[in-house]
Amino acid sequence: MTNLFNIYEAAFDSACDYAENTTDYIIDYADNALNVEVTKEQAQMILDAVEKWQENPTSNTYYHFVEQPLSEIEV
Repeated sequence: MTNLFNIYEAAFDSACDYAENTTDYIIDYADNALNVEVTKEQAQMILDAVEKWQENPTSNTYYHFVEQPLSEIEV
């Protein structure tokens, strides 16, 4: 069992040259690389959290917009 934050970090690691900001990419990555099922809604939650962080790039926003909320959602 893991959480959405761990999936986000793995899927968008700097070594992932083929990473795409799409729900299909997140779902495929989680399934193929981590053997975890992620719904389209959960994948969209990841994208929404990252977008919110990128729109508000001040100190601690990564934790508040991405890490903390996504860590609370187990899959």
